[in-house]
Amino acid sequence: MFYEAPNDKGYFDGYGGCFAPEVLMGTLDELNRYYCELRQNPAFVAEYQNYLREFVGRPTSLTLATQLTDHIGGAQIYLKREDLAHTGSWCINNALGQGLLAKRMGKSRLVTATGSGSHGIATATVASLLNLECTIYMGALDMQRETSSAHKIEQLGATLIPDNAQVGKLVQALSEATRDWVANAKTTHNVIPSAICGHPYPMIVRDFQSIIGREVEYQLADKAELGPLHLVAPVGGGGCALGLFYPFLNSNQATLIAVEAAGSKNAPGMSAAKLVHGTTGVYMGSKTRLLQDRHGQIKETQSIAADLNLPILGPELAYLYQQGRIHSAVATDEEALSASELITRLEHLSISLESAHAVAHAILLAAKLSSEHTIIVPISGRAEGKAAQTDGVS
Repeated sequence: MFYEAPNDKGYFDGYGGCFAPEVLMGTLDELNRYYCELRQNPAFVAEYQNYLREFVGRPTSLTLATQLTDHIGGAQIYLKREDLAHTGSWCINNALGQGLLAKRMGKSRLVTATGSGSHGIATATVASLLNLECTIYMGALDMQRETSSAHKIEQLGATLIPDNAQVGKLVQALSEATRDWVANAKTTHNVIPSAICGHPYPMIVRDFQSIIGREVEYQLADKAELGPLHLVAPVGGGGCALGLFYPFLNSNQATLIAVEAAGSKNAPGMSAAKLVHGTTGVYMGSKTRLLQDRHGQIKETQSIAADLNLPILGPELAYLYQQGRIHSAVATDEEALSASELITRLEHLSISLESAHAVAHAILLAAKLSSEHTIIVPISGRAEGKAAQTDGVS
């Protein structure tokens, strides 16, 4: 069911001391002890798998985008339809797993941060399902753009709080949620939305999101005629990408491509591309790749996609990039919007702006490859706020 935690050095070393380090470390140690036991517990694994089937509606389909493939005239493009999962995105896989983990730990409350609102909706849904209290932090700017998602979160019974800065984005909301968690650690679990923060969070998120890649691996077994494989996923912190990539890390037939947000212009301070413009540093409890100045201060990021608008990359993805196992690509706001419009017109799908970044690169890649090649892109449903109507500057 789950995978062993990596024991590689490098990006898996060290923690940051950003939120009362002695308290943060103690809380992470407690979480690590519980999770290392539960991930090997057959009853916990069976409970999670049952909820994935009966509540989430997995497996989600792997569908050939026939019209889009014909329109481009190159490689075959398959869509991993995470939009068909309950709540409409891949966020439910991680939120459900962490909710069940919190319940086993005796926690009565969930706290988290959300950008586009997809993770917030998934976490609020899980909290309601498991009868847990729930507080969700959201950047003030993101709340203005994603009004429908914010309303849905409150409808589900969660308490929605804007970040204190009142001008913030996802990174500010993450800070507020972490402060809340550390201050209330006895009763509260922080449902980190992506494969970031200190150990064991990157491992936890990877394990729960790896259901995406494992289903793709199983579904490809029935498509023996497919040639070289290219997995293309959007990357903010990298939870979805890592979940898709992980089962294929040892495959010589699979090329793994992480697509970051280039914002309005692919330049430092005007994008959220950590692999392209980032450097090694320590932030939110992990040594990883981030957008920072020479003094270690976090740089401003820009992206039309709220969940990609992060200055920090998950440490495991940073390590895999350093080792040359994954490749980087970027898509601008304009390219993502164009891809979103094209897939809506040709495939009759309304996708998230995060997914649209990966689709944008898949379109460019497919045009360069022959029909023997196969491209797989995970997609989630569209947040119904104002993000798609912005001018591209976040």
